[in-house]
Amino acid sequence: MTIDTIILNTQILKNSIISHLDKELVWGAVLDVRSKAMKSQGERKIMKFRGTIYTDGVGVSILKQNYDTKKGGSSGRKPKSIEADEFQYIEKLGKEDLLTDVGKCVLIDPDRRDLLFCMHEKSTVENKMIYRYTSNQKAIETKSRRFRKLRNNLKRDKVIAAELSLTHSKPSTVNKDKFVDYLQERAKVIPVMKAYYLNEDRPVAEDQGAGGFLPFRKMKHSSFINQQQADKRLAKNLREKFGNDAILILGNWSAGKVKYHEPIRGVGMRRMLAKEGFQVYLLDEFRTSSLCPSCQNGELETFKKVQSPRPYQREKYPIADRHGLLRCKNQQCLKAVTSTIEATDKVPLRRLWNRDMAATLNFRHILSSLRANGERPERFCRSKKPLSTGSKRKDMSSPSASTSQPTKRQNNPL
Repeated sequence: MTIDTIILNTQILKNSIISHLDKELVWGAVLDVRSKAMKSQGERKIMKFRGTIYTDGVGVSILKQNYDTKKGGSSGRKPKSIEADEFQYIEKLGKEDLLTDVGKCVLIDPDRRDLLFCMHEKSTVENKMIYRYTSNQKAIETKSRRFRKLRNNLKRDKVIAAELSLTHSKPSTVNKDKFVDYLQERAKVIPVMKAYYLNEDRPVAEDQGAGGFLPFRKMKHSSFINQQQADKRLAKNLREKFGNDAILILGNWSAGKVKYHEPIRGVGMRRMLAKEGFQVYLLDEFRTSSLCPSCQNGELETFKKVQSPRPYQREKYPIADRHGLLRCKNQQCLKAVTSTIEATDKVPLRRLWNRDMAATLNFRHILSSLRANGERPERFCRSKKPLSTGSKRKDMSSPSASTSQPTKRQNNPL
């Protein structure tokens, strides 16, 4: 919950005056404004407490700003400097810049299972230059899955019930009555939560695992260290696979949080790679996973039906599509495959694709087209939608629009 000077003055102190408030006087009624936490910070001491705090009912975060807020919201705030795009799209690079990077580019398709599917632009069927960084590899290196299982398996029933009771009220609400209800509910479960989570000072002789206790702060610190080491290891593997002068071109795919899935690192992954010394560029992924890289005009489709990989959904959805396996719709796009009956026979079959492989191959087509003529292939371009027939806006350049006379609007008698 956010508490500013107006909320404090009217809702907590019950004062009717709401204009020309002395923030130091108002907050001095409930806080020690001369305490160490409230002191100004920064080289010139311009980062000050200016009348806003955040609280979840237990802890308090003090918001310090370089400038004072004014009445009227964001209109009175200091405008932020507009910076250039953090990561540039290759479509915005000049032809000369693209030609100087020939033979150095690594095309990367981000996803949920394969967090990074990397293919060098010189990769061929005979000499594959591919690297996959999967979510399972990340879970093993960071030990996130192990720590999550420990927390879930050793959590007591009382703690689970206490945490469940807190979900019925939101700590972020600005409604005073609802926030009071949350504080009351929080006060009821604090003894149970403290008994479980505040175990950092327990004697070493006590078996924390058997008693359902875990060193949460140590686990959090270990998770941070493991993540840093995993990032360093990833950067090292990319350099060993593609060279020290590799230029990374990542698809601009991003996704929010999805139920039963870990959050995907989007801009965080790009910033980490840039921090490790790589040149990072973006590429628009429009239709790169929808068109066949071989025939270049056929669309890709899912066709494989399998048992649902999620046991908790099998009762409702027993059959699911194999998302990562695609097939070209073009009947003429065939691939000669060795028959299982006679090894010498070649049977033409529909061409199948791994979704990530198809995307990176299309990335290469786009990169080659940009180097050749400075434009994306037409099949990967976004077309501007024409105005619908029901649109109220008319084409003023048409003869009918210029000669038509305004007519009086008729009211519908019904």
